[in-house]
Amino acid sequence: LLGFFSTKKPEIISYELGAKGLRIGNRLYPYKTMKSFRVQVDIKPMLLVHSERVVMPIISVPIEKEMAETIEEIMLAHNLPEENIQPHASETIMDSLGF
Repeated sequence: LLGFFSTKKPEIISYELGAKGLRIGNRLYPYKTMKSFRVQVDIKPMLLVHSERVVMPIISVPIEKEMAETIEEIMLAHNLPEENIQPHASETIMDSLGF
């Protein structure tokens, strides 16, 4: 299975942090379904969102380091608390394997 995924080209998925929430591809995650967030700028810049989803509640979105402050301001403007959210363990493993 790892061999199959290692040969597959990564899919480019667009995302947008807009007035209604976080849109990833065609799916919208409204602000009202978000519990908290973290803007990570060290090792791998990303937006981490703790959502109400039961399966895989942590949403991870890669960001440009230069956009970190703006993203943080947008999330705070929607009354979302900042928390020390960590990426899901599977994401850390996949990164270390080069996926």
